[in-house]
Amino acid sequence: MKPKKYSEFKKDIAHTVGVHSNVVNDFITYYYTQAIIKNKSILGNLKKTTYIGMEKTHAVNDKLQKQEKAFKKLEEEIKNKQEFKKRKNEL
Repeated sequence: MKPKKYSEFKKDIAHTVGVHSNVVNDFITYYYTQAIIKNKSILGNLKKTTYIGMEKTHAVNDKLQKQEKAFKKLEEEIKNKQEFKKRKNEL
């Protein structure tokens, strides 16, 4: 199975939902930003002195790290795409 490129994935979602592909991109950015903020808030409110609190802290922290990594990768891909287009237009 050949994985889809980001642009194809975004276009498929936009077509399915019936919106412009930029809306999909904005939604993904908004989702990750909100999810990261939410999980940071949860981490701040957990009681880390109990076993259950420590267990939840590790679970939320793992989830937060994955979300931040995915969001960073998404931002890098968007930046690379913009730089590529800029170089292409300069030629």
